[in-house]
Amino acid sequence: MVTGQIKGAIGGQDSRLVRQAFDRLALGYEAASGPDQEIGRRLLEHLVPVKIEPTLILDIGAGTGGCARRLVKSYRKAKVLALDVAPAMLRESRRQEPWFRSRQRFICSDAHQLAIAPNTIDLVYSNLTLPWCSDWDMVFSEMCRVLKPGGVLAFSTLGPDTLRELRSHWGEIDQLEHVHRFTDMHDVGDALIRAGFIDVVLDTEIITLQYRSLSGLFIDLKHLGTGNLAPERRRTLTGCGKMARLRQLYRPGADNLINATLEVTYAHAWAPSTRQTVLPAVDLG
Repeated sequence: MVTGQIKGAIGGQDSRLVRQAFDRLALGYEAASGPDQEIGRRLLEHLVPVKIEPTLILDIGAGTGGCARRLVKSYRKAKVLALDVAPAMLRESRRQEPWFRSRQRFICSDAHQLAIAPNTIDLVYSNLTLPWCSDWDMVFSEMCRVLKPGGVLAFSTLGPDTLRELRSHWGEIDQLEHVHRFTDMHDVGDALIRAGFIDVVLDTEIITLQYRSLSGLFIDLKHLGTGNLAPERRRTLTGCGKMARLRQLYRPGADNLINATLEVTYAHAWAPSTRQTVLPAVDLG
């Protein structure tokens, strides 16, 4: 059991930097975020055996709305609240959503302090948002707070084997922090239980991405949400010499393609059916 809090996967992110990063990516994000959309689709498939009929869904880290639109199609009676910290992402999502009889609403809010009333949401869905969060205990507590008793949380995140090839090659070049540090599945489960969730179900999957060049990998990683905002990261541009060395080390295989590993963790859990109310102490003097 891990005690204490799980700080962000890269050690305490600044939400302002996260917002700025995704504001810059908003235009063209939908077309470029292939792995992100595929993992979101698989997360939705993990919900198929869970027999729920939500009327109000919260999509945390909704981005440009690809997953929110799938949720609307999957749950015909539900309204979807698309929530994101980046205003530009929400504007792009709204632009792609037909206004007539739309079942989507858009909320600009931080996952650490959700602008949502308690006990109002039937399903909280979040695809690859946690790596950008600085305090998972706070985020999970907020998710549990907004869920109705017996409501469901479903999310995906990335595990420690993610980008192991890139991390290994950078390790041969210098000791700087070039790649996210992702959280182990068991630590994720402990954090969910600390937040009050019950019947936690976790599953992992290894996905191998293939690219013709290192540049193609870097473009996908930027849109996937693995840009490096760690406090220990290099604050200046990486030199041409180091990049040339990385390209030498990260050579294509026999099929002339380079591989990049993603360890994807899928999770779903339930908010407790009853909430414990802590009564104030009474002085019987």
